[in-house]
Amino acid sequence: PSSSVKSVWYRDGVPVSSATRRVQLMPGGGLWIPGFRPIDAGVYTCVATNDCGRTARSGTIAFVESGTFTNARFDSLLFADAALANVTFANATIRRLELRNVVATNVTFSNVIVETLIASDAVLKQLRTKNVSFSNVVIRNVSFVDATHTNVTFVDYTTINTTLTGVTWNDAVFVNATEINATRVDTTLLHVA
Repeated sequence: PSSSVKSVWYRDGVPVSSATRRVQLMPGGGLWIPGFRPIDAGVYTCVATNDCGRTARSGTIAFVESGTFTNARFDSLLFADAALANVTFANATIRRLELRNVVATNVTFSNVIVETLIASDAVLKQLRTKNVSFSNVVIRNVSFVDATHTNVTFVDYTTINTTLTGVTWNDAVFVNATEINATRVDTTLLHVA
């Protein structure tokens, strides 16, 4: 026998209401906040109940335009419909990083492990990666401009419709890589395996 699931959302312990028209409760129980702003940041909790019981999951959602994140662990980072500038991740672990419809300038990853990376419809300018491991990578419709990658490993890497302009790869390793419709302009490959 199946039972229907009822989801209730909380932000910082206060029930989330769709009465403001900015926050929308989705039919499947999800939460959508179009035009996310700093005031929307907080700890979000979804409490799901059905005939079999109750469960709750929480996560922190932050508004980030720039900044440095050092010695941090992130379960999930989503940047959507956004412009990022001057963001640095150092000595960090990111379980899931997703970039959707993003223009990012001067973003640096140093000594970082990214377990899952999904990027779509993005422009990444002046991206710097050093001593970084990326796994489960799917990149679709992304342009990389003036990027430098040093001592980087990509495992299970797929790119579709990507453009690389002024990109340097130094000591890069690709394991199980697939590339479809990639365009390279002024791209340098040094010690790539």
